Amino acid sequence: MTASSARRRTHSPRVLDAYKIMQNVYDKCRQAGASLEKTHLAIRDAYPWGERRRWPYKAWLQARREFYEDHGLPLKARRTIRESVEELQA
Repeated sequence: MTASSARRRTHSPRVLDAYKIMQNVYDKCRQAGASLEKTHLAIRDAYPWGERRRWPYKAWLQARREFYEDHGLPLKARRTIRESVEELQA
């Protein structure tokens, strides 16, 4: 995938919609004084596109990574392929 095609995908309508949904949930949680964990759970539960698979879920995950980084929410660090393989072999 080229840099321009990756950039187009991160600006796709589905990714932008996901980010807006997360922003809305985040704002409501902040107003309610929710903890970071409760905010995370509320964002997780706001997934709007049914089964978590294929492009809709990938779009959600792309938006979530950027959203969490932008707002200082805790997110697991990405694992390398090597770490994933080692975990499977253990």
